[in-house]
Amino acid sequence: MNDAKHLDAERRPTAQRVAAIVTSFRPDASLVEHCALLAEQVHRVVVIDDGSGAAADEVLTALADAGVRVERQPQNAGIANAINRGYAAMEAFDPELVITFDQDSRVTPGFVEALVAQYDRSLEAGIRVGMVAPEYFAGFKQTQMPQRNGYLEAYQPIQSGLLMPLAVIRVLGPQRGDFFIDSVDTEYYLRAIRAGYASVCAPKLDMPHSLGHKLHVRVLGRTLKNKRGNPRSISVSSPFRYYYRIRNRMVLNREYLSLQSHRALMLRDTFREYLHYCFALYCCRGKAALVSVLWAGCRAGRKRRMGKIPDAVAARSRKVTWRNPA
Repeated sequence: MNDAKHLDAERRPTAQRVAAIVTSFRPDASLVEHCALLAEQVHRVVVIDDGSGAAADEVLTALADAGVRVERQPQNAGIANAINRGYAAMEAFDPELVITFDQDSRVTPGFVEALVAQYDRSLEAGIRVGMVAPEYFAGFKQTQMPQRNGYLEAYQPIQSGLLMPLAVIRVLGPQRGDFFIDSVDTEYYLRAIRAGYASVCAPKLDMPHSLGHKLHVRVLGRTLKNKRGNPRSISVSSPFRYYYRIRNRMVLNREYLSLQSHRALMLRDTFREYLHYCFALYCCRGKAALVSVLWAGCRAGRKRRMGKIPDAVAARSRKVTWRNPA
């Protein structure tokens, strides 16, 4: 966007500059409330349902009745393809900025305005902004990078609550639909960095979100405690997602380790990811099944077999359960 056009956009109320994409899969009624709160902060809300089927009819009908544009994927095609369909829907509205959300996220008052304000400040500082993220996602920091011109630089921001200029999305193209789920937002972040765009954080802003399964950390029958005396816990994924996690991590490393500015960080993250697999194996019932899922993902990564998890592997993943839930 040239300076004159951006200045003109700044004169408009924040909500008129932004459209939102919300992805859903078998949503409950709370999604209607989430979209109602979101509609107060943006110009348009588009919900892309990822193949929920008839079970979601009541919720999706309520959303449509409330003025939300609802588009339904005929079958579950993964988060990336759902977001890509949302990107295509944005062309009808041509907003300056697009923000994406999961169905499990909840906006707080002023959330979108804070992201847009950070976007404007960053542009004024001469930063070529590709993404603006809240500094915290469910309480976890999304910045591990040095400050850039006095601004926090985001590192691998989660796509839920992520603001992007539509012009940048058009340059970067669609997200990796063949990733299906997991590391989709990381790949898009690295693609933006490689294209010369910066990712910045809105300081102190948090994106409330429900984080999957949490387990207590137990060793030799004893629950470990943190400095405050509270039980230590760690988040684990649904068992089937470990197929995608290891496969997509391998593909990311193959394609982006040549990015000098991020090589050390990616190697560190890979080491931590493999440590997490070890912990997941320690904490699960059905260890042989989880090893089989991880091995299948590893083979798929080596052979570049992308797309949805094979049915046989998905069936084996259902034999895995978690011990010591928090």
